[in-house]
Amino acid sequence: MTLRLDLLSRVVLFGGGRLMAELAGHCWGKAGLDVIVFTAERFLDEAVDKDGTNLTEFLERSGVTCLISEDINGESAFAAAMDHPGAVGLGFGEPWRIAPTLLESFSPRLLDFMSIDMPQYRGGAHQSWKILRGVRRCGCAVQPITDQTHQGVSDAGVVYKQTTYQLPPDALTPADYYRFQHSHEFAFLVEFLTELAAGCAFSLTKLQDEYSLFFPRLNTKLHGYVDWRWSAEQIEAFIRAFDDPYPGASTFSGTQRVFLKGCQVVREDGAFHPFQAGLVYRVDHRGAFVCANDAGLLVASATDEAGLRVELVPGARLYTPAVRLEEAMSARVDYTHAGLVLTSDV
Repeated sequence: MTLRLDLLSRVVLFGGGRLMAELAGHCWGKAGLDVIVFTAERFLDEAVDKDGTNLTEFLERSGVTCLISEDINGESAFAAAMDHPGAVGLGFGEPWRIAPTLLESFSPRLLDFMSIDMPQYRGGAHQSWKILRGVRRCGCAVQPITDQTHQGVSDAGVVYKQTTYQLPPDALTPADYYRFQHSHEFAFLVEFLTELAAGCAFSLTKLQDEYSLFFPRLNTKLHGYVDWRWSAEQIEAFIRAFDDPYPGASTFSGTQRVFLKGCQVVREDGAFHPFQAGLVYRVDHRGAFVCANDAGLLVASATDEAGLRVELVPGARLYTPAVRLEEAMSARVDYTHAGLVLTSDV
């Protein structure tokens, strides 16, 4: 299934996020293309630039047409937008599975952007899973949307265009990963659309599934509980994996749930006994020093569920009840047009 357009004149974007918003502005303002965006309610208030502008405000300011939908399969406007030989559709984490009728009508012009080095890190929460493993290799791809395309679950197994790159050592949190990835991904998509507009033909490349890695979607408040039985490096990686732009990895101080960010291993104080794990042993201007089994941890930020600072004092014990850890291990989530849903099987 080769992808080639005689003339690219319209870009139909569907889903949400900063990359989609910026690409919409570029295609409309700089590339001179007709741009139509279809999004869901849950994406509207997400910040899409460094100033905190949300998706609605950004698209209004850019002059891009935006339609909100619970299910684009039932939107005559979506079919009408695609029903043009010069139109290409590109999804960004879209919360809808595309119906067979639309696939039959508009393939191969319905595409999906993947912000991973496929076939690795399929599923969701890509940055968090990579941080847990210390992985800095990233990538992105454009693939066709098929009957196998289900966000966070499965994909077409083939790509039209793909690239990989390495993140620098100072990328420590998901926010860092997003920031460095964004420039690569934007340049990649501009290049792809430029090539498409020039009449380039894209053939399908089959992914090497023997290298596939799948990790499911996560929700910080359900999955982000610290297990103080882990090593210092494991806890450091875990807290970083749920750092900005997320609320933070969590545990308890007394009956209060506490969200932790800005963690690093401290070895100069030596190792600690497992019974000491979670004890705050020193506090200074840098944050709270907490025992782990084999080293200390410096935690720069501790907040409550409202985001207000929590004062940790020497002698306080951070702990996570076993029931919370069990729930974190067993919880399975998906994200629809309306937002988070709990599910035993996606």
